[in-house]
Amino acid sequence: MTNYFYTDASGKKQGPINSRQLRTLAAQGIITPETVIANEQGKSAPARKVKGPEFNTLTDKENQMNYTLIHYKSIFTLAAIAIISIFAFAVPLSGQAQKQYEIANPYANVDWATFGQYKAAFHTHSTNSDGADTRAAMIEDHYTKGYDILNMADHDFVTIAWDEPGYGRGPGQNRPGRGILSSERRAEIEAGVGRNGRGMIGIPFGNEQSSTDHIITMWADFNNSARATLTAEQRMAETLGVVEFAGGISIIAHPGRYTGGQNADLMVGAAASNNPAQIKKYVDLFLAFPNSLVGMEIMNRLDNETRSDRILWDNILMQTMPKGKSVWGFSNDDSHGIDETGFNYNVMLLPELTADATRHALETGAFYAVGRVDRRLGVNTFDRGGNVMPNNGSAATAYLYTEMTAPSISNIVVRDGAITIEGADYDYIGWVADGVEIFRGNTINLNDHSGKVHSYIRAHVVGTGGVAYTQPFGIIVNGASR
Repeated sequence: MTNYFYTDASGKKQGPINSRQLRTLAAQGIITPETVIANEQGKSAPARKVKGPEFNTLTDKENQMNYTLIHYKSIFTLAAIAIISIFAFAVPLSGQAQKQYEIANPYANVDWATFGQYKAAFHTHSTNSDGADTRAAMIEDHYTKGYDILNMADHDFVTIAWDEPGYGRGPGQNRPGRGILSSERRAEIEAGVGRNGRGMIGIPFGNEQSSTDHIITMWADFNNSARATLTAEQRMAETLGVVEFAGGISIIAHPGRYTGGQNADLMVGAAASNNPAQIKKYVDLFLAFPNSLVGMEIMNRLDNETRSDRILWDNILMQTMPKGKSVWGFSNDDSHGIDETGFNYNVMLLPELTADATRHALETGAFYAVGRVDRRLGVNTFDRGGNVMPNNGSAATAYLYTEMTAPSISNIVVRDGAITIEGADYDYIGWVADGVEIFRGNTINLNDHSGKVHSYIRAHVVGTGGVAYTQPFGIIVNGASR
């Protein structure tokens, strides 16, 4: 499905929107024939040159009535409202055909037969902040453990590149980095020396902005500062705004630490993640920065602080997806030493291993997340000694990745209102809509679950070695996102 962006009347860039939403906005008069429309490749043209939309020529008063009727169409499922000029006629339920679903597939542009699956870590620390091992040691460890993409995210420290000092907050805001990788070794790692030519790349300008609720940032040459006069929400918005202005990418880190969702009592954690005030906080941020704030961690370490963050994720999706904003889910080790790496990762689906291709996948959702422990689904919640799984990975829990194989996804097919997932090393595939698992099986036909699927659906692929989480598929029912 093609996504578009448009410039509104105030000159602000909006989107992404799909073709159905484009037609709706044109019909409502929000997009006019002269509105500048751009596709994902950056090519732009007046909306009148884009195939599909029919533009509204009604007066403001008529538009208001038209908008009201369209709004009620999305609310009342017992009637279809047909708008002819300013008159509406209700169609009884018995006259309706089976519901038709348009599925916004984040994997639509993935060629599963030819694209590579690249293992990525976006949240890693070193002695440049509070890590136990140097940057060079952490890079070497990830390389040994088969990672292909590594973002160094030291607290309030900008890692410009693996072989450059970088800088952090300190005297003169210029604390130089330690444990720098040599340029010669960087070139060897990128070339895949010792790994049969399979290289590993870094992400430029990695950071974990920590003078606020923690935010992972990339591609932004920026370090936040302590602003005691601002509230936590204001500091987050300020940080996200600067990153967006600088052309960077942001990811919310372990939100359960701040919502109370990290509570070991799962009922208490669920209540925190269902708190309307907490949900609104994140929904407002995702809607305010739709192009740069791409997602949130749904898995961190051994599902310690994130044990209720999948609940929060679903609550956020229920509010952002109807407005055209997808929120991608990430799984990261948040490792502070080499014994804590190797457990979680994100599988980036790329035509080639480059930073640009990685960024595009981050923006479009062309990846899936993998975690070894899921305390909600009961996956590896106890270690092999029968004890409750510890919060952090260690040498004692390394068997989770040295002796066990996590689920993987080899293909996703979307056709005629159905989604099919193929993969390996799993026991079942569960489909989640509005925070509830509504079906288990490789293929879900949305017409079989009328009334349960509204604005999105996602899947978790569950096995003894862990869980793979798809990104949310946007759902439009009968022409209206619900």
